[in-house]
Amino acid sequence: IIIANSVAKADIVIANSVAKADIIIANSVAKAAIIIANSVAQAAIIIANSVAKADIIIANSVAKADIVIANSVAKADIIIANSVAKADIVIANSVAKADIIIANSVAMADIIIANSVAKADIIIANSVARADIIIANSVAKADIIIANSVATADIIIANSVAMADIIIANSVAKADIIIANSVAMADIIIANSVAKADIIIANRVAKADIIIANSVAMADIIIANSVAKADTSFTFECFRVFHLFIFLYLSLFIYMISLTLMTTIQVLGVLIFFAHIN
Repeated sequence: IIIANSVAKADIVIANSVAKADIIIANSVAKAAIIIANSVAQAAIIIANSVAKADIIIANSVAKADIVIANSVAKADIIIANSVAKADIVIANSVAKADIIIANSVAMADIIIANSVAKADIIIANSVARADIIIANSVAKADIIIANSVATADIIIANSVAMADIIIANSVAKADIIIANSVAMADIIIANSVAKADIIIANRVAKADIIIANSVAMADIIIANSVAKADTSFTFECFRVFHLFIFLYLSLFIYMISLTLMTTIQVLGVLIFFAHIN
C-alpha cells in the first residue's frame, strides 16, 4: 500500500510517519486495533512526517530498506516522486500497471487515489469506482467509505482511519466499523453516522461491545451517556418482593401450625373433661 507520494512494502505506510505496530494514524497513540484522527499507534501503519526502522522510509529520505523515495533513484523495488520505475509502485503524477498508482494518475491496479477513476478495488478522493471502496464525497456499499481521505485496502488514512470494515467521516454504512475522530478498543467507532453494526462509538472510548453517541443503531446494546443493557439480574425491587413473599409464606405457615395446635388442645381438653365425668 502506498498513499500520497509514499511507499511501503509493509502493510501500510502513510504520509511520512513511522510505526512498529499495526496501526499508526495521525499523530496520536492507541493500543487498540484502530487509531483514529491524528493519533499514533504501534501498528503497521506509519503516518505523518517521520522515518521508520521498518521496511518503509518515506518522504525525502534515503533508507537502507527496500524503499528510496522523493527525487532519488534506488535499486530498491520502489522509486517514487516524480520518477519512473519498473518496480511495483510508481507514485506521484505517473502511471503504472503496478499494484498501486497514486496521485493524479489512472491505473487498473488495486488502488487508485486522487482525482482518478479506476475499476480497481479502491478508488479514493473525488473519484468513482465500481470497486469495493469509493471514497471522498461518494457513496459506496463497500466496506470502507471515507470522506476526503485516502485508503488502500484495509486502511484509509487522512484525517480518518479505517481497517477493513470501517466507514469514516459523516457517512453511513452497514459495515462493521465506523470511525471518526474517536478511539475505541471495541470493534466499531461511529461519529454522527448511522450504522446497523454491533458496535458504534462516537468520540468516546469504550471497552464494551457497543457504544453509541449521536447515532442510531440496531445493535443489541446502545450506550450514549447512559448505562448499557446489562445481563438479567436480580434487582433490588425483585429482592424486596421475594423477601416479602417469603415473609408472608412463613407467617401463614406459622399461623396454620398455631391454629392446628390450638384445635388439638381444645379437642384434648374436651375429651379429658368427658372422661372425668364418666
